[in-house]
Parts: sequence; structure tokens; C-alpha cells
Amino acid sequence: MTERWEQRELRFLRGYAVVMSLAAAVFLIAAVRASTSTVEFDTITVHRINVTDADGKTRLALFGKQWEPPIIIGGKAYAGRSGQQAAGLMFYNDQGDEIGGLIYGGARTKGLAAQSQSLTFDAYHQDQVVQLMQDQEGSARTAGLIVNDRPNVSIVKALSVLGRFKGRPQKDLDAAYEKLAVAGDIGHPRLFVGTSHKDASVALKDKDGRTRLLLSVSASGVPRIEFLDATGRVVRTIMPKTQG
Repeated sequence: MTERWEQRELRFLRGYAVVMSLAAAVFLIAAVRASTSTVEFDTITVHRINVTDADGKTRLALFGKQWEPPIIIGGKAYAGRSGQQAAGLMFYNDQGDEIGGLIYGGARTKGLAAQSQSLTFDAYHQDQVVQLMQDQEGSARTAGLIVNDRPNVSIVKALSVLGRFKGRPQKDLDAAYEKLAVAGDIGHPRLFVGTSHKDASVALKDKDGRTRLLLSVSASGVPRIEFLDATGRVVRTIMPKTQG
């Protein structure tokens, strides 16, 4: 009786081992197929998606408002991003450093429609050199192309300074940013082409960010060319002669 029971138990264990081996093989094949094939979804809902290279370096981040990634330079994260959090995309180079992005947001505040979008491209280890933007608050709208000069130094120093102002009033952050700009650690805008308050304009600026030549057409259709000195004073204006 005991011998017959032992033989039955042995056959059961052998059968169990065969079944488990087959199950493991099926699971392994499915896992390999899943890793080498395309998975298709109709809809996915996520807070953030990181697209990486084969070596694990992030090349693109897609994120919601509360999931905006920190600034990444030299493999280190910095909390020097100014303004409110926004949803969008962030671009990264082959080393995993941030090189620009697209951010956007909008809401009604105090009964006014407020909305903005910004597409930027950064210099190496620096801030944006090209920006395509639109900003609206009620009937006040500014939209255009901005080109900036950036110094040939890393923005890491500036980010470390600005990171200490996180959570403080915006005016304190703006003052710190201006101090860094004066010291030559950030750079200045050199060109604006766009519209503001319904006027179309092209503003050319010097190396310190001061407008020196302004071409504009007002909302009423009046063209104007203005030359400005370093203090911002208009030293010459060219306008068409009044038609008699």
C-alpha cells in the first residue's frame, strides 16, 4: 500500500514539474515577444512619459502640469525653473541635458482669459536662444519670435543661485535674474519680431538687451522707424510724410 502511494506521488510530482516547465517556457516566449514587438493602445492616461535611448538616457519627456521635470545639466537636476508649473514637452540631447521644449497653459483668472504657449531651443548648457511665444491676459496679447544672446559659460552657476529663490516672491527671483544678467552669466535678448497691444514691431537690441532700433506699424496703420540711444531715449524718428 505504501509503495503504491509513493509511486502515485512520484508520478504526480513528475507531471507537476512538466506542467510548470511548459508554463515557464510559454511565459518566457511571451516576454521576449513583448520586448521586441509593438504594443498598440487606443488610449492611455499617464502623468508623465519619458522616451529614452537604448542606454537609458532620456531624450523626450511628455508631462502634465504637476509633473514638469527639473532642469537637467551634466546629469544633475536643478530647481531653477522660473514661473508657474506648466504642461508640455521637454527635449534632451545625446548626453541627457535639456535643450529646449514646449510648455503651455491657460485659465480664467479674475474674470480674464489668461493663456500662454512657448516653444524654445537652447544653447549648449545654456538657456533658450530661440523662442516662439504667445501670451494673453484679457485683451492684452503679445506674440512673436525672440532671439537671445547667451554667454559661452555653463548656466549651472545661474541655476544654483536661482534655486535658492524657490518659493520666494516673483520680484525676488526677477531681481536675482537681473543681477546674473548684468554679471554676464545669462545673456540678453537681441531680437523681437511680433505683435504687442495690436502694434506690429521689429526690435533690434544691443549686447546688453537695450532696444536701439525699432520698426513698428501701429494698430491704426501708422509706420515708424525709431533710433534709440543706450538710455532708451529716441534720438531720431522716421515717418512717412502726411499726404495732403
